[in-house]
Amino acid sequence: MVKSLLTFCIVSFLLCAVWGQGKPYITVTDLEDETLSLRMSITASIFVNQINNAYSNAVSPSFPEECITPEAEEKVLEIWKNSPFYFQKGYGGFKGIITAVGYQIRGIPVVMQEGGLLQNGVINFNPDGQIINFHFSVDETVYHTILTQNNSLQDVQRKRSILDFVEDFRTAYNRKDLNLISQVYGDDVLIITGYVYRGTGERSKLTGLSEEKVRYNLYNKNEYLEQLKGVFAKNRFVNLFFEDIVIVQHPALRNLYGVTLLQKWRSTTYNDDGWLFMAVEFRSDTEMLIHIRTWQPYLLNQKVFPREEVYQLGNFEFR
Repeated sequence: MVKSLLTFCIVSFLLCAVWGQGKPYITVTDLEDETLSLRMSITASIFVNQINNAYSNAVSPSFPEECITPEAEEKVLEIWKNSPFYFQKGYGGFKGIITAVGYQIRGIPVVMQEGGLLQNGVINFNPDGQIINFHFSVDETVYHTILTQNNSLQDVQRKRSILDFVEDFRTAYNRKDLNLISQVYGDDVLIITGYVYRGTGERSKLTGLSEEKVRYNLYNKNEYLEQLKGVFAKNRFVNLFFEDIVIVQHPALRNLYGVTLLQKWRSTTYNDDGWLFMAVEFRSDTEMLIHIRTWQPYLLNQKVFPREEVYQLGNFEFR
């Protein structure tokens, strides 16, 4: 109790310094615990200001240890190495959300240095109001639509956990985090990747045009990680965006969910859009594993790849 009170006083003192500089202040709302809301507001404000100061001065950010865990700070610095970023001004109130491991606020506008890309950030806190993770979010409209599609409280909680998992998984690619990517893929994972190429054939001879075709590659976990390691090494930055997310529970295996989404891959050497399917299993309330991950093109021969042909749970047999 004494340690918690001391930490709160230190963080409050740090916030006073922030206010004294005329910096923006984030307010966390909608939580019953007003003291926790204040702590989260303080740590989020310091975090945002430290990031923006670092961006303005072209240096790496640093944070008071009272505000963020070492693991979370390491993740932020890995994102920074991939592409520095800053938070847009004009902050206000952000709704505090209860998660399986603590709390979070969502929808904080972030601009990436690489390409000036606008994204939304999510800050995650432990029950003491300390930051335990930062990642980029899916579209907020999609997020809220998914959570309001079902009235079951357990269904809402699980879908929220899956969305958090998917967002952190996506951000792991942004920070080139092979360790986390390895942890979320099961040892028996089936991974299908692919690319579009132009073939030759009768149409090519007659019209000078060639049909686009898809070539798929099948990987086990070790093969995929080794291939991904090479991709990370030759690209200065990697940015992933997830859109059009659909989450479906397996009709018999209640801990298994299918996640289908549109992935937009942007990197130094290569860009593409494709449909991603993942079979995600709940191992516990806070631990999930990916058993299947597939990629299919978004466009093929200038037409949207049919959604009914995108992989889903029904295409695979689970035991």
